[in-house]
Amino acid sequence: MKLNQEHKKQLIEKGYCVIKNFFNEEEVAFLKDLLKTNHTHKNSNNILKEIKPLANFPDYWDLISNKKILSFLRFFLNEDVCYLHNSHSVYQEDNLDIDTNWHRDNACRVYGVGPDWDTNLPYDVVRVGIYLPDHKSNTGLSVIPKTHNSKKFICKLLRYLRSNQKRIYHSRLFKSIFNFFFGKKIFVNEGDCIFFLANLFHAALPSRGLRKAIFLSYGRNNKHSLNYLNYYLKHRVDSSNFIPDPKKIDLQKFNQHLIKNNIFIDTPKEKIDIHGLKIKNFKNLVN
Repeated sequence: MKLNQEHKKQLIEKGYCVIKNFFNEEEVAFLKDLLKTNHTHKNSNNILKEIKPLANFPDYWDLISNKKILSFLRFFLNEDVCYLHNSHSVYQEDNLDIDTNWHRDNACRVYGVGPDWDTNLPYDVVRVGIYLPDHKSNTGLSVIPKTHNSKKFICKLLRYLRSNQKRIYHSRLFKSIFNFFFGKKIFVNEGDCIFFLANLFHAALPSRGLRKAIFLSYGRNNKHSLNYLNYYLKHRVDSSNFIPDPKKIDLQKFNQHLIKNNIFIDTPKEKIDIHGLKIKNFKNLVN
């Protein structure tokens, strides 16, 4: 894969970039088999719609340290790359399982409030979406370009409607109108990869068939990554979905894998206050 300055420029300026055919046909076949194997319940034919964190599944370790992914991230982040643990894969047949609501993935969700919005240190936690949809499933990701560093009015409007006008916010008509004027739909094919900053407003697109995708998180060893880890591993009441389970894997072996690939970062031992992050209930944590 040839690294492209335009991809880097788009990620910085718009908050996302799309790389078509990031994984070739052989790699796609391997990844699809990886999902099918791990999403099939061991004791039945039931399909697990989501598995997380991927650290609990050793089959995914090589993907976490995938050279193509790390090469692009080091190109964008100037060599310093750490794995930030928030990861999962999905195998969804029902659109009801897909979150099509606008949201951010970073710690400080309110635009301009908290260290994620420090203008002296641009935000650089990157989410990686690997897409493996069925042919013509018409799925992908919606984004609101530039909401990682501008468009404050749109951010305030979405937050107000979500908190105070839920019927409007969740209505199909509103979503259609809003998405038409402000959103950008990114339709994907097998092997496409979307890199986006965790503080960018985004939402999953519905799917006409199986929605198969893998999501990973990376960043530099700086305050943004440390706050991101503290948020997911210490602040959220569902933190078990993000912390590797020593009952399921050899945690030392996993950490050695990260160290070997130069993507290790110490996970927080204590919960710390993140300025501007006010958490009152679980609903605030998952949206």
